Amino acid sequence: MGKTIYIQCYEGLSAKMMVEALLNLMPEQTQAKATVDQLLTLDCPAEVKAAMIRKLPRKIKDFALPEGAEELFQRAYDIWLHAKAAVQRVNIAHVEFQEKDYDEVIAMLAASICMERLEADTIICPIVYDGYGQIYIDHEPVSVPLPETLYILMGAEIAMHRMERDSAWVTPEGAAFLAACRTSDHLPEEYHVSKIGTGRGTASDGSNGVLRIMVLEDGNAEKSGMADFSEKEAVEKNIEANFPEKEEIEKNIEADFPEKEAEQEHILQESPVSEEENTESVTKAPEQNSDWDDDLEFLEESIISQVAPEKEPDEIQAEEPKHETVAEDIVCTDTTTPNEIWKLECNIDDCGGEVLGYTMERLMENGALDACYLPIYMKKNRPAYMLTVLCRPEDRERLEDIIFEETTTIGIRRALMQRTILQRRKSTEQTSLGNVAVKTMKKKNGEVPTLEYESVAAIAREQHLPFREVYRRLEKELY
Repeated sequence: MGKTIYIQCYEGLSAKMMVEALLNLMPEQTQAKATVDQLLTLDCPAEVKAAMIRKLPRKIKDFALPEGAEELFQRAYDIWLHAKAAVQRVNIAHVEFQEKDYDEVIAMLAASICMERLEADTIICPIVYDGYGQIYIDHEPVSVPLPETLYILMGAEIAMHRMERDSAWVTPEGAAFLAACRTSDHLPEEYHVSKIGTGRGTASDGSNGVLRIMVLEDGNAEKSGMADFSEKEAVEKNIEANFPEKEEIEKNIEADFPEKEAEQEHILQESPVSEEENTESVTKAPEQNSDWDDDLEFLEESIISQVAPEKEPDEIQAEEPKHETVAEDIVCTDTTTPNEIWKLECNIDDCGGEVLGYTMERLMENGALDACYLPIYMKKNRPAYMLTVLCRPEDRERLEDIIFEETTTIGIRRALMQRTILQRRKSTEQTSLGNVAVKTMKKKNGEVPTLEYESVAAIAREQHLPFREVYRRLEKELY
């Protein structure tokens, strides 16, 4: 397995959260964060931002960005723009933008550059969690998931999970970037977490959320894939290669943005706004005069400031390297790997044994990691069973549906749990009785092999020998 990015969207997803999490995975994060912050806090009229939103996809072709970053941003922007057009029921040329859209588009661009820097072979996101109900945007009720978000996730066939929270946790821009970069929806059975980045955000109701992005590496890798960024010389070289020069950006932007009067006329003709419409619409004509050239110059300088450091190479090498701290709730060792699973439970007191047996078969066939029945006593002294199922987050909803379909329970308890898994490998060994499958666990005191039941049972049937005798002979021969 090459380098893999795992995006965990259990507590929100936005383009800004994605940028923050990706920046945490990069050693030049302080420098890059300053650049992004300058872009996101650009102080200029709303109509300037609207014009830049429309022109940015064409302009980045002149900025000499890495090819992968440019292509990723173009995909994300196209997905986002078509979603807005579909919801507004207009042609993409007549989509109306809001002022906040500029920040999110810039965040998508920054995230595209960061993702390109990580050079991942695979980008995994099994499922996206969002709330429900309605929220108010510009004093108008809007359903959750947001219409643009729902359109994007539906088109990209990204699985969704409804959280029991009456608020929006996923933004259209975050969904668009995820749809553009995701290459898989399944985690490998075994992997090593080499680094974790987190991005913090706020839901529509003010609740705090955290997006986690993990770099997964092959367990046999001698060193982390982030080693390419360990030295300041390499960082400086990558920055200079991946970001455009100031003179080039100035030339391209000045050639594409007309003077104030011409730009005002263009915006008013393209997206007329009546006095009754929302004052926050970015297509509204400016009320006050402003020096647009100064604002654009500030934007141009923001793109390259902090990114192209002015320090001498000797000064850069003298700095102490910065290392990102891994979250304390995730513990990785050379013998164990962290993992999150759902635990499902329900009490059943009026179901026959045949039904319960068939239910367990279906659960295991549909992705359950484990399932068991425990005998219990319920109210009125009724003998009953408690069904417990362990599963991956992406399988939880499907397994809950099976439980409701096959049993008489009317409710399922669930809890998201963390577990620590021993690293293990599978192999096939040759013996005097035939080939046998072996699973070897790696513990602190050494490796512990065990025989696979199905393989031993198959040999016992073929040789017409007792299972215990076959097991003892194989253990003695192999160990």
